[in-house]
Amino acid sequence: MKKKILILMITMIVLFPWQVKAEENAYHSTNLEQALTEEGIEHDLSGYLETEDQAIIYLFRGKGCGYCRSFLTFLNSIVPEYGKYFRVVSYEVWQDEGNAPLLNGFSNTLKVEVEGVPFIIIGDKYFPGYANVYDDQIKKAIMDQYENKNKDNLIEEAMKNASSEGYINPSDETDSGDLYNTSKNESQLNTSAILWSLVFVTVGTSIILIVNYVQNKRVEEKLDYITLQLKKQKKANRKD
Repeated sequence: MKKKILILMITMIVLFPWQVKAEENAYHSTNLEQALTEEGIEHDLSGYLETEDQAIIYLFRGKGCGYCRSFLTFLNSIVPEYGKYFRVVSYEVWQDEGNAPLLNGFSNTLKVEVEGVPFIIIGDKYFPGYANVYDDQIKKAIMDQYENKNKDNLIEEAMKNASSEGYINPSDETDSGDLYNTSKNESQLNTSAILWSLVFVTVGTSIILIVNYVQNKRVEEKLDYITLQLKKQKKANRKD
């Protein structure tokens, strides 16, 4: 019984922090069609297909951000000519605060300071914002990455480098719509994990101590009973 309780408590203690960590790392992405739909941009992607060979455009955006909408509108306009060369992995960071640390991961990976959205990454090229003057550069970056047979998987490195440091709380969002920081929320999650771990340790230790006390008490009672029986037996032997 004691071993089962001990194993149960250790399992709960070990698994709980990992469950919290898994929630922290649950990034939510959308593809081009989903992003266009979320921003209310009319589109017809019936002839557009996503494949593993296409260049990936990582787009960090804020829902309702005008520059982000302009960039998505631009991508929609070049689908007939360039659609077979690229696909979009979009992370919304204004309303989905869980995605913000991943943007910081890309910032750390590319060694560039991110000041706002949209932030666009295509291969080893990045665009801090969007304007029409970037159009030709973006097209070139798409083709360069598409033709690059040894594509770097930036997302894996970015996830390793993901952190919430350097951002501000959504309530302190700047007038320019810069990214907010989820450091406070991440800190609360970490604190919660630590507190729950302490609770589990405390409860588990208490249960084990109680079980030990009860078992020791039973052993003492059995010893007392055996001792008493031996004494009675000795007395009986003497009388005989």
